[in-house]
Amino acid sequence: QEHDSFRRSKIFIAMVESLRGSGESTTGGRMRALLETLGPVFIKAGQVLSEEEREPGIPLLPESIQKELRILKQSARTFHRTAALGVLGAAGEFTKSPDNAQPLVSVEQQLGAASIKQVYLARQADGGMVVEKVRRPSIGKHLEEDLRVLAKVVDELRSPASVPEGLAERIGRWIRDEANYEHETENH
Repeated sequence: QEHDSFRRSKIFIAMVESLRGSGESTTGGRMRALLETLGPVFIKAGQVLSEEEREPGIPLLPESIQKELRILKQSARTFHRTAALGVLGAAGEFTKSPDNAQPLVSVEQQLGAASIKQVYLARQADGGMVVEKVRRPSIGKHLEEDLRVLAKVVDELRSPASVPEGLAERIGRWIRDEANYEHETENH
């Protein structure tokens, strides 16, 4: 399947900007900035790579790069509240229905942000407070394509860089599970 040309352009531009310098002075910092620019799939890949080992006890990447990539776990860029309200509205969270006896009446505050979703404190029609997880708006549109690009990059790196077998598949499984709320509900 052909990749969206706009998406390919964004990836290429992000790579060039990263190589030229993103205001970051280290290789690890530039790598982190590149992954942040490319979006949630690549951020999650960076999070995984921050702990990946070539073999037990031997890190895949130098400590200086792993340290920068660990920052991806601690601070995710937020997306705008209006986008979150749009996602909740499109999902019918503000509308009473047979599947939603207690619709939301307001979204009070953001509690946190991660690579795949943000979490909000929201008020239901009966006055009860609930925690709502909101998937990043871009995740559905680009998820499978970005995973294909990631798999291609990992495949190209496997031979010269001793990238562990199955890395792209593990990252893809992790991201799909995290983006799938039904799966998450089954685990609670």
